[in-house]
Amino acid sequence: MNTKNLLKYNVALLIFFTAFASCKKKGNDNPLPQPVETSTADVYAAGLDQDLYVAGYSQTSNGSLATYWKNGNAVSLTDGTSDALIRKIVVVKK
Repeated sequence: MNTKNLLKYNVALLIFFTAFASCKKKGNDNPLPQPVETSTADVYAAGLDQDLYVAGYSQTSNGSLATYWKNGNAVSLTDGTSDALIRKIVVVKK
């Protein structure tokens, strides 16, 4: 092999290995979301047809109101005179 062909061969190998190394998968393309460690909460949810119900409480300056959310809209079940929360929600189709 003459010097010119050897140089072409080495350049071709360098391009091949560079392309191969750059195409290698470097990790998970869809990493799982990480939990936020600011507080803990229990979530109680039920779904029916196109509606989603989530139960719990909402915090006010006076305390906790028993609250459920239907499709993101809050509905308070107590007036806030004492702390309250919802631990279960059941949805029945009529």
